[in-house]
Amino acid sequence: MFRLIGWVIKTALFAALILVVGQIIQWNGKSVSDQIKTGLSHAERVTPKNLSIDTDELGQKVKNAFDFSDTFSKAKSQFNSKTNSKTKKESASNSRQTPSEEKIPTTDKKELRALLDQAD
Repeated sequence: MFRLIGWVIKTALFAALILVVGQIIQWNGKSVSDQIKTGLSHAERVTPKNLSIDTDELGQKVKNAFDFSDTFSKAKSQFNSKTNSKTKKESASNSRQTPSEEKIPTTDKKELRALLDQAD
């Protein structure tokens, strides 16, 4: 916690130092702060049309650069063919077995209901 407070204080002092130095230092007869204000006020506005690029062309380049669809589909088909034979065998063996642990006898159900009713 103290480290965080110390870091915030150091950052605030650094920012204040930059602002003070920007006011003190003179450049071409004006302070650095005034130079920045003047430069920003005369900055050229750029419309998005000048910045736009052909997104369709860029999209195709990216798609072509990262086109793994053929290798992915081949690997997927190989994986599916291997796992299908295993799952068919496992499902056949599992369908024959019915676990008796999942079935709760009716006497146990009645006892559990009675305990729940008593708890309420």
